[in-house]
Amino acid sequence: MYINPQLSYQTLGTLETFNCHFCLYAFHSSDLWYCEQCFSCKNCFGCVGLRNKQYCIFNKQFKKEEYEKEVAKIIAHMQKTGEWGQFFPVEISPFPYNDTVAHGYFPLSPEQVSSRGWKWQEREAPSGKPSDMSFPEKIADVKDEILDHILACEECGKNYKLQRMELDFYRNMHLPVPRVCPDCRYDARMELRNPRQLHDRSCKKCRADVRSPFAPDRPETIYCEQCYLEAVN
Repeated sequence: MYINPQLSYQTLGTLETFNCHFCLYAFHSSDLWYCEQCFSCKNCFGCVGLRNKQYCIFNKQFKKEEYEKEVAKIIAHMQKTGEWGQFFPVEISPFPYNDTVAHGYFPLSPEQVSSRGWKWQEREAPSGKPSDMSFPEKIADVKDEILDHILACEECGKNYKLQRMELDFYRNMHLPVPRVCPDCRYDARMELRNPRQLHDRSCKKCRADVRSPFAPDRPETIYCEQCYLEAVN
């Protein structure tokens, strides 16, 4: 997500930023470097979780002249080590690769992850307990008492609970209460996505060359943009 970024580079999840670089989730801020979750801040380097701050390095307050001097030293050191100019490296992530969203979009084997020097963690078998209640299939028949009970995933056995807002959503949308845990639901959604890969295809109608995420052996009909617009208009 990027909303009105200006002169910013290698940022993710920014809102109204100016001259921010290598930052994650920075809102209404300017002149930030290697910062995360900083809001309404200016001239900060390597800071996390600040609000309405200026001239901070690693969350420590400096005077303007001290800030500029110390940042110049840090940048010079990072340039020598080859760290400067890159987003936060995967190697410093506290999470194993297979527990991140990246693995869902770009799945890798444990060997591929290990060869890159990244973390991988084998998932332990869930040690859930059987559900302490049964509930009806129709959402209209589900009572509020379900919020006080522990449910068990029918696929992996992991325990999960429903929240009030979640139950209200199912009722409003006339959807049954899920019988699998959030993790299994996420995995199922990711399996429905096409791999992040483009294939050379031909338009079914005009035979123009197109690139599509649908592989040649898929049954979907592929149109170029012009033929698609003609078909739907």
